[in-house]
Amino acid sequence: MNSNRHAYLVMAHNEPELLTKLLQVLDDERNDVFIHLDQKFDAISEDDLRELLKFSKLYFIDRKPIYWSGFTQIDCEFRLLKEAVKGGYDYYHLLSGVDLPLKSQDYIHNFFKEHFGKVFLSVTKVTTWKIASRYKYFHFQGMNRRLPRKISRNIRYPLSALQALLFINRKRKIPFKDFYWGQAWFSIPHDFAMYVANKHEFVRTHFNNGFFNDEVFMQTLLMNSEFRDRHSSKSYMRLIDWDRGKPYTWTINELDELLETEALFSRKFSMNQDKQVIEAVLSHIKN
Repeated sequence: MNSNRHAYLVMAHNEPELLTKLLQVLDDERNDVFIHLDQKFDAISEDDLRELLKFSKLYFIDRKPIYWSGFTQIDCEFRLLKEAVKGGYDYYHLLSGVDLPLKSQDYIHNFFKEHFGKVFLSVTKVTTWKIASRYKYFHFQGMNRRLPRKISRNIRYPLSALQALLFINRKRKIPFKDFYWGQAWFSIPHDFAMYVANKHEFVRTHFNNGFFNDEVFMQTLLMNSEFRDRHSSKSYMRLIDWDRGKPYTWTINELDELLETEALFSRKFSMNQDKQVIEAVLSHIKN
């Protein structure tokens, strides 16, 4: 393939002003953008976003509510990916609406031409009960919607421990010996994107009613497939700080770190917390 065409898959649920800046910086004749606006996100319209782009085509998928940690996140990824692969792009990049690229589009396209065919995804083998409990036991998504996040988090592991005592183990029905996890964000080539897109029902069957399995399913599919040897040692080429936040929101104080990293993308940013760092990153990209 190697036509140097990229698809950006964007999941947005807040920060309308930042979303407009993200789309504008992705606007390039070599890119198209596929976007899901959370059904609960009504601060900006599709028509407003369409007017922003001059070079890229902008596609919207049907709006549905997305809930923290649940299968709705995975389903949204699949709906974006299945729509995008129809276009036969070289690479597919999953971003949130509070991400920004840290490099110019020329730099990004040249990088993926140089590493053509590699899969950029953060991957770690699951070795702890805490991570394995995400897919071994049932997690009731209605609980996330009705209870405060702190409460639902605090009762989740006792419920998993109870299921373990009852010898419940959903993992037995999943035809993999080893499982893997990492960040949900990715940059993947077309053939692997097609492979994943065709696994929608498999993933729905085995990873529904789980907890943050958007950080498990793709890693596990990759490492149990013929594509595992194409996993890049460079991981997922994102700069995300989980030490100072969940994740940390960048400020102007970290500008040097953002400009000096080899990462291609970063999250998260907020116009409400620090506009200055956003403008500085965008200015750096344009220059």
